[in-house]
Amino acid sequence: MNIPQDNVGLTYGERRMILFVAISAVGLFYAAWVHKPHLPAVKAPPPRLTTFTPSMVMGPHPHARGAASRAYTLVEFADYECPFCIDANRRVMSLLNSYKGRVCLVFRDYPLTAVHPYAMSAALTAEAAGCLGEFWPMHDALFAVNGKLDRKHLMSLAAALKLPQKGFARALATTAKSIVTRDLHDGKRL
Repeated sequence: MNIPQDNVGLTYGERRMILFVAISAVGLFYAAWVHKPHLPAVKAPPPRLTTFTPSMVMGPHPHARGAASRAYTLVEFADYECPFCIDANRRVMSLLNSYKGRVCLVFRDYPLTAVHPYAMSAALTAEAAGCLGEFWPMHDALFAVNGKLDRKHLMSLAAALKLPQKGFARALATTAKSIVTRDLHDGKRL
């Protein structure tokens, strides 16, 4: 007995079975899609709006550079060891030079200690120098060394700026830590 076959070797009965299964699958999918239970919509809580004042963003004792009038103020939270922050610092300094007298930079510390092992030490060093009136020279020196911030390099930078050793050590052990901690807290909150 000869059973008719098509050009792919399927019999008439096999083709009917495949067609039946395909139509059934489409029908089941359609029924599940159209007749799915309607769940009540879940409403997300409204976003919490927080208003930040300039003093909250800049902090109580900002390290400011540039225009005294602060017509345009750029607040930067940065990490001295971060390659992206190092690149951003070059661009920000270029911006300050291009718009002299119109832009003010406020710098705040944000050491990313999970990925940069010397970031906290560098931030503390900058703040200790700041307590002695030398924040911006130390800031510039820290960014200039492109992430080479081990203890030896940090101490050589302090020596190059001729910071008094006792005053620097005292500021490093006391005031600098509270400033960096405050900056980190504010940065996370903002």
